[in-house]
Amino acid sequence: MRTRKHGPPNEPRWKLILRTKKSTLAAQLLGALTTCTGFLTLLIDPVPLIRNYGMGVAMSVMVSWFLTSVWIIPLMLLLPLPRPRKWVYQPARWALWVIIHRRSVVISTIIACGALTYLGRHLYWTGRLFDDLPKGQETRRTTERLTRQWEASCLCKSSFNRQRRKPGPILPASLNWIGY
Repeated sequence: MRTRKHGPPNEPRWKLILRTKKSTLAAQLLGALTTCTGFLTLLIDPVPLIRNYGMGVAMSVMVSWFLTSVWIIPLMLLLPLPRPRKWVYQPARWALWVIIHRRSVVISTIIACGALTYLGRHLYWTGRLFDDLPKGQETRRTTERLTRQWEASCLCKSSFNRQRRKPGPILPASLNWIGY
Protein backbone atom coordinates (compact mmCIF):
# COMPACT_ATOMS: atom_id res chain seq x y z
CA MET A 1 0.00 0.00 0.00
CA ARG A 2 1.20 3.48 -0.72
CA THR A 3 2.01 5.68 2.19
CA ARG A 4 2.09 9.40 2.64
CA LYS A 5 5.76 9.34 1.66
CA HIS A 6 4.79 8.55 -1.96
CA GLY A 7 2.04 11.13 -2.40
CA PRO A 8 1.63 14.85 -1.80
CA PRO A 9 2.41 15.71 1.84
CA ASN A 10 -1.02 17.14 2.71
CA GLU A 11 -3.15 14.74 0.67
CA PRO A 12 -6.46 13.89 2.38
CA ARG A 13 -6.88 10.36 3.61
CA TRP A 14 -9.74 9.46 1.26
CA LYS A 15 -7.76 10.65 -1.79
CA LEU A 16 -4.81 8.53 -0.68
CA ILE A 17 -7.06 5.47 -0.37
CA LEU A 18 -8.75 6.05 -3.75
CA ARG A 19 -5.42 6.62 -5.50
CA THR A 20 -4.09 3.40 -4.02
CA LYS A 21 -7.20 1.46 -4.99
CA LYS A 22 -7.14 2.81 -8.56
CA SER A 23 -3.51 1.79 -8.99
CA THR A 24 -4.14 -1.79 -7.81
CA LEU A 25 -7.63 -2.45 -9.21
CA ALA A 26 -6.52 -3.64 -12.65
CA ALA A 27 -3.93 -6.05 -11.25
CA GLN A 28 -6.41 -7.49 -8.76
CA LEU A 29 -9.09 -7.90 -11.43
CA LEU A 30 -6.64 -9.58 -13.81
CA GLY A 31 -5.53 -11.99 -11.08
CA ALA A 32 -9.13 -12.91 -10.26
CA LEU A 33 -10.09 -13.29 -13.94
CA THR A 34 -7.17 -15.56 -14.79
CA THR A 35 -7.91 -17.78 -11.79
CA CYS A 36 -11.60 -17.82 -12.70
CA THR A 37 -10.82 -18.69 -16.33
CA GLY A 38 -8.56 -21.53 -15.24
CA PHE A 39 -11.30 -23.10 -13.17
CA LEU A 40 -13.91 -22.49 -15.87
CA THR A 41 -11.91 -24.75 -18.19
CA LEU A 42 -13.15 -27.60 -16.01
CA LEU A 43 -16.63 -27.06 -17.49
CA ILE A 44 -15.64 -29.01 -20.61
CA ASP A 45 -14.98 -32.16 -18.56
CA PRO A 46 -17.62 -34.87 -18.97
CA VAL A 47 -17.70 -35.64 -15.22
CA PRO A 48 -20.44 -33.65 -13.42
CA LEU A 49 -18.52 -33.57 -10.14
CA ILE A 50 -15.53 -31.88 -11.77
CA ARG A 51 -17.75 -29.46 -13.73
CA ASN A 52 -19.57 -28.44 -10.54
CA TYR A 53 -16.27 -27.97 -8.73
CA GLY A 54 -14.92 -25.73 -11.50
CA MET A 55 -18.07 -23.60 -11.57
CA GLY A 56 -18.19 -23.31 -7.79
CA VAL A 57 -14.58 -22.21 -7.43
CA ALA A 58 -14.80 -19.78 -10.37
CA MET A 59 -17.90 -18.14 -8.91
CA SER A 60 -16.30 -18.00 -5.45
CA VAL A 61 -13.20 -16.28 -6.81
CA MET A 62 -15.20 -13.59 -8.61
CA VAL A 63 -17.58 -13.03 -5.68
CA SER A 64 -14.59 -12.73 -3.34
CA TRP A 65 -12.90 -10.21 -5.63
CA PHE A 66 -16.09 -8.16 -5.96
CA LEU A 67 -16.85 -8.09 -2.25
CA THR A 68 -13.26 -7.26 -1.41
CA SER A 69 -13.19 -4.47 -3.98
CA VAL A 70 -16.48 -3.02 -2.74
CA TRP A 71 -15.84 -3.26 1.00
CA ILE A 72 -12.14 -2.41 1.23
CA ILE A 73 -12.60 1.34 0.64
CA PRO A 74 -15.27 1.90 3.33
CA LEU A 75 -13.32 -0.26 5.78
CA MET A 76 -10.14 1.68 5.15
CA LEU A 77 -12.00 4.95 5.66
CA LEU A 78 -13.40 3.73 8.98
CA LEU A 79 -10.29 2.01 10.31
CA PRO A 80 -6.90 3.62 10.93
CA LEU A 81 -4.47 3.53 8.01
CA PRO A 82 -1.91 0.76 8.28
CA ARG A 83 1.59 1.95 9.07
CA PRO A 84 4.44 0.12 7.40
CA ARG A 85 6.98 -1.41 9.76
CA LYS A 86 10.65 -0.52 9.58
CA TRP A 87 11.64 -3.78 7.90
CA VAL A 88 9.44 -2.93 4.88
CA TYR A 89 12.00 -0.37 3.74
CA GLN A 90 14.97 -2.72 4.19
CA PRO A 91 16.15 -5.08 1.43
CA ALA A 92 15.01 -8.69 1.68
CA ARG A 93 17.96 -10.47 3.25
CA TRP A 94 16.98 -13.98 2.17
CA ALA A 95 16.66 -12.88 -1.45
CA LEU A 96 20.06 -11.22 -1.32
CA TRP A 97 21.55 -14.37 0.23
CA VAL A 98 20.10 -16.52 -2.58
CA ILE A 99 21.49 -14.15 -5.21
CA ILE A 100 24.93 -14.09 -3.62
CA HIS A 101 25.05 -17.89 -3.22
CA ARG A 102 23.18 -18.74 -6.44
CA ARG A 103 25.58 -21.47 -7.57
CA SER A 104 25.32 -23.32 -4.25
CA VAL A 105 21.53 -22.94 -4.24
CA VAL A 106 21.16 -24.33 -7.78
CA ILE A 107 23.54 -27.24 -7.15
CA SER A 108 21.90 -28.17 -3.83
CA THR A 109 18.45 -27.98 -5.44
CA ILE A 110 19.53 -30.30 -8.26
CA ILE A 111 21.08 -32.73 -5.75
CA ALA A 112 17.94 -32.69 -3.57
CA CYS A 113 15.67 -33.30 -6.58
CA GLY A 114 17.88 -36.14 -7.77
CA ALA A 115 18.00 -37.74 -4.31
CA LEU A 116 14.24 -37.52 -3.86
CA THR A 117 13.70 -38.94 -7.34
CA TYR A 118 16.01 -41.85 -6.55
CA LEU A 119 14.33 -42.50 -3.19
CA GLY A 120 10.83 -42.34 -4.69
CA ARG A 121 11.41 -44.63 -7.66
CA HIS A 122 9.72 -47.61 -5.95
CA LEU A 123 6.61 -45.82 -4.76
CA TYR A 124 3.32 -47.25 -5.93
CA TRP A 125 0.17 -45.19 -5.99
CA THR A 126 -3.34 -46.09 -6.94
CA GLY A 127 -6.29 -43.82 -7.53
CA ARG A 128 -8.79 -46.10 -5.79
CA LEU A 129 -10.21 -43.56 -3.40
CA PHE A 130 -13.96 -44.08 -3.42
CA ASP A 131 -14.38 -47.85 -3.18
CA ASP A 132 -16.93 -47.47 -0.40
CA LEU A 133 -19.40 -45.64 -2.67
CA PRO A 134 -22.26 -47.49 -4.46
CA LYS A 135 -21.29 -49.12 -7.76
CA GLY A 136 -23.32 -46.82 -10.00
CA GLN A 137 -22.32 -43.58 -8.30
CA GLU A 138 -20.69 -41.04 -10.64
CA THR A 139 -17.69 -40.34 -8.43
CA ARG A 140 -16.84 -44.02 -8.08
CA ARG A 141 -17.20 -44.68 -11.83
CA THR A 142 -14.96 -41.72 -12.62
CA THR A 143 -12.33 -42.82 -10.11
CA GLU A 144 -12.33 -46.36 -11.47
CA ARG A 145 -12.01 -45.07 -15.04
CA LEU A 146 -9.09 -42.81 -14.09
CA THR A 147 -7.44 -45.64 -12.17
CA ARG A 148 -7.62 -47.90 -15.23
CA GLN A 149 -6.20 -45.17 -17.47
CA TRP A 150 -3.39 -44.22 -15.08
CA GLU A 151 -2.41 -47.81 -14.39
CA ALA A 152 -2.32 -48.48 -18.13
CA SER A 153 -0.16 -45.43 -18.77
CA CYS A 154 2.12 -46.27 -15.83
CA LEU A 155 2.53 -49.82 -17.08
CA CYS A 156 3.43 -48.54 -20.56
CA LYS A 157 5.94 -46.08 -19.16
CA SER A 158 7.53 -48.54 -16.74
CA SER A 159 7.46 -51.63 -18.97
CA PHE A 160 11.24 -51.48 -19.30
CA ASN A 161 11.68 -52.55 -15.64
CA ARG A 162 13.17 -56.02 -15.21
CA GLN A 163 10.91 -57.07 -12.34
CA ARG A 164 7.16 -57.11 -12.73
CA ARG A 165 5.27 -55.87 -9.70
CA LYS A 166 1.94 -57.10 -8.47
CA PRO A 167 -0.85 -54.57 -8.97
CA GLY A 168 -1.98 -52.98 -5.72
CA PRO A 169 -0.45 -53.03 -2.28
CA ILE A 170 0.33 -56.22 -0.39
CA LEU A 171 -2.25 -56.53 2.38
CA PRO A 172 -2.38 -58.79 5.41
CA ALA A 173 -4.90 -61.64 5.16
CA SER A 174 -7.22 -59.89 7.60
CA LEU A 175 -7.69 -57.03 5.10
CA ASN A 176 -8.56 -59.15 2.04
CA TRP A 177 -12.17 -57.96 2.22
CA ILE A 178 -11.04 -54.57 0.81
CA GLY A 179 -10.88 -56.17 -2.61
CA TYR A 180 -7.36 -55.57 -3.90
